[in-house]
Amino acid sequence: MNAAVIPDSAEHVAMAAVAATAAGTQGPVLRALNVLMPEPECGNPRPAKGEALVRLMALRDELARASTEGRFADAASREWRLLPRAWREDLLTLAGLGADIDALQLMAGRDWYEIPPPSRVRISGVVRSAKTYLPKLVALAARV
Repeated sequence: MNAAVIPDSAEHVAMAAVAATAAGTQGPVLRALNVLMPEPECGNPRPAKGEALVRLMALRDELARASTEGRFADAASREWRLLPRAWREDLLTLAGLGADIDALQLMAGRDWYEIPPPSRVRISGVVRSAKTYLPKLVALAARV
């Protein structure tokens, strides 16, 4: 393939690179390919920091919430979502999760599958324990 010919598709780009390698004329062909695939203008990408990182994390959480409410809503996710936030905070506290009040509130606001698996296991253990003891409470639930 002639080095002056600029390929017009990904297949042609690959063929040009193979032909240039075989012919030992990589220089002109690779310069021609750089026209099609220029270097990014921003240079080396840097990880997000500060407010940008917080915003990206919020968008990630929003996308996870939006994508799991429809197609991937199992019984545990539904039950967790239907619990009042105060009850979720109480379950997290009983499970020994949430180092401070801010972390506790943040975790209580998450969907079930956004909580790390070891924490979900601890919460499930607390719920099983509660199911054992709470049905026996009658006098404490009396309205008198």
